Amino acid sequence: EKKVPNVGVLQVSYDSPAAGRNLAVRSVALEVIGWKRGELEDNAVKWWTTSAEVPPSVRDLLDFTMARFGGDLDEVWEALIADLEEPKFLAKDFEAGLAKLNCRKLKGATESAEIFTFLTTVVAGGPPTTTSATTELTHATFENLEPYLKDSQRNIVEFLDFCHRTWPFSESLVLAWEAWDSQKKGVLSKKDFVAAVQGTGFFGDLALVFAVADQDDSGRISVDSLRFLKRFAGC
Repeated sequence: EKKVPNVGVLQVSYDSPAAGRNLAVRSVALEVIGWKRGELEDNAVKWWTTSAEVPPSVRDLLDFTMARFGGDLDEVWEALIADLEEPKFLAKDFEAGLAKLNCRKLKGATESAEIFTFLTTVVAGGPPTTTSATTELTHATFENLEPYLKDSQRNIVEFLDFCHRTWPFSESLVLAWEAWDSQKKGVLSKKDFVAAVQGTGFFGDLALVFAVADQDDSGRISVDSLRFLKRFAGC
């Protein structure tokens, strides 16, 4: 008889879109497991989304929003439309706005077009189709990125929690950095950072952690970069 391993990492996926939900079953689970009584209203449920399942360019935009704007979508929107001369915000305006923000995480027109299409179709509640030159992006639709952004922030919180559990809380990030920067270089590349952190037992989304910590898109981070992540501790 084969024994079940008692060590290792268990990885699972959960695929349950809002359209396939069973609200009655979830209501019972909420009452039995969550100890919460009362009717669960369909329109009051905010369905969880994951930033891991969006196009890479959208993931880059989420990382940029956290790194440069602390996760404030309203600030990003205001920066994007700052020089807008017409009342409609079109694909060409979105591309120009991203270029103005000097978002080096995004490579150019192709990624800009992919993000715009995702925002104006999938995020807006429609199918992933193509857009036209007259397709408009609204502030309300842009704000629908919030659930994806919250998921990214939760990944940062998980990383910080790991540091606090592994090293004394008050100095956890400094002590963690000393363990990871074993050669005392003062900076780490993405490759070295991922390898070092995984070596101490963390198996979360380190690509996201590095992208947010790398505020200047230099491809290197320092202990001060880790301190920046503390702003997301309450998310």
